[in-house]
Amino acid sequence: VIENDITQEEAAKTLELSSRQIRRIVKEVREKGDIGVMHKSLGRESNNKISDVDKNHTLDIYCQKYNGYGPTFANEKLLEIDKIKISVTTLWKWLTEKGLLKKRKKQRVHRKCRERKEHFGQMLQIDGSHHRWLGKDRRKFVLMGFIDDATNKIYGHFYDYEGTIPILDSFKKYVELNGLPYSVYVDRHSTYKAFSERSLSEFEKVMESLGIIVIHARSPEAKGRVERLFETLQDRLVKEMQLKGITTMEEANEYLPEYIIKHNARFSVTAKKEKDFHANVLPDMNLERLFCMKAEKRILKDNTVYYNKTYYQIKSKITCSTVTVEKTLKNEIYITKGGQDLHFEKLLTKPEKTRYIPKPRLTVRRTITPSIDHP
Repeated sequence: VIENDITQEEAAKTLELSSRQIRRIVKEVREKGDIGVMHKSLGRESNNKISDVDKNHTLDIYCQKYNGYGPTFANEKLLEIDKIKISVTTLWKWLTEKGLLKKRKKQRVHRKCRERKEHFGQMLQIDGSHHRWLGKDRRKFVLMGFIDDATNKIYGHFYDYEGTIPILDSFKKYVELNGLPYSVYVDRHSTYKAFSERSLSEFEKVMESLGIIVIHARSPEAKGRVERLFETLQDRLVKEMQLKGITTMEEANEYLPEYIIKHNARFSVTAKKEKDFHANVLPDMNLERLFCMKAEKRILKDNTVYYNKTYYQIKSKITCSTVTVEKTLKNEIYITKGGQDLHFEKLLTKPEKTRYIPKPRLTVRRTITPSIDHP
């Protein structure tokens, strides 16, 4: 333009600038030379730059209270608790400069992504996570975790171990809150699946009685949604409980509903379709009796039943050879046959066996008369 090889309009089209901007640049180059094309703000500090005092204050708080937190979670806590508002990118940059961030291994991308279910309650992924939830120096216990496949909404409860009673108790609590899901997705742990294909686990029996479909995953990757949930909870939930000063499993269970509300508000998504697939719990459904362990037992000769190292004397008149013993989550015992409750009594001692005394045989002694030719 300066040498009159092209016009200002042609230069503006080539550089995708306005003619007015081209005239400014030409004027600056004529007055200052090549340096005239540089932006005036180059090398100047931003008007919105955070002062070094505020930066050091924020980093001191991070080191004292949130050491080990990721930049996203630390940014949330700084705003929520300390009322410090900065961007995640800025905090990440500061932590990286100070060497306070641990490098994480990049996860391998799974070869195929299964689409979410379309309805809330259409499929519920369930698993147990064994972890030191109260800190590295505390004992391990289990979080029975639930996550809805369509919405990412979660539920959970802490227990000492992963087994039949914890899964039935936690599932009952979930049903009381949300209703009966259409299906559940679990692994092949003995709690959820019997060893024999011909029999059912206690969990499968309860699901069958409630009309809930049970799907067994063949790999951890298949139920990746609940596995990733535990990765998040083992980071965020542990740190949240440490900030609250929680030291026991009972206190953790008291706090968990509060955390779940915050987690669902932060991470849940909207289902593709509005219809809720949860079935309502009918008034005549006794959940205490439905969520129980059942066993078929043979009636002994003295009309007693032996279950869990205890004898029970049946008082009702029956003609069958077997009955069903039900044990609820509150350790209540019921004995039924054909859906009808039987009257029985718990025996404190083992019943004595009645000795069989044979009845004396009444025999008539025969008199034998010898023959005439007998010597």
